[in-house]
Amino acid sequence: MKLQAEKTDRAATLLWFVPARMRFEHLYNRIGRAVSFADGTLVPDALRLLFVGADGSLAWGCDFDGGVWGHPVVLRHDRAVIADLCSSLHFIDTRGRSVRSVELPAPANTELLAGEDGAVFLGIGTRRSDAVCVEVDGEVRWQVTVARDDGLTRPMALQPGGGLWVATDTGLLLLDRRTG
Repeated sequence: MKLQAEKTDRAATLLWFVPARMRFEHLYNRIGRAVSFADGTLVPDALRLLFVGADGSLAWGCDFDGGVWGHPVVLRHDRAVIADLCSSLHFIDTRGRSVRSVELPAPANTELLAGEDGAVFLGIGTRRSDAVCVEVDGEVRWQVTVARDDGLTRPMALQPGGGLWVATDTGLLLLDRRTG
């Protein structure tokens, strides 16, 4: 199928299309953001994480209780991690196998971030909102309370040199990524 690009002589070519259901994020249903991984693409669907090959073929899908939260992040060339809607992180390999699951004290409420060392950073909770760092081996490195009553729903950002910017409903914090 060929699509005509607007206001240009060039034509855009549709290489492949994979339907995906909307999933829950920040009180809304949204289309998941695709992430490049292992010569293909990870696509978060309503209840599962799909892996689509470069040719558009669906190679595998991982189902999660309650569904998928946010989008996955790639930790290394052979590992990705995604949160579910309950309160777990799932470490996935290139074949779609869950190599590790980590139970969190509360459900995720921010996007996941991956540090250079493979650590995962996210916000969790509602009445008490915490910033959390989880090691690539699944151990919780630190957990720090940063807000109350849904005060941590904005994306966090990694600062070069070891900082983690955390925006809350009362202000902006800079945490040390090693210690919290």
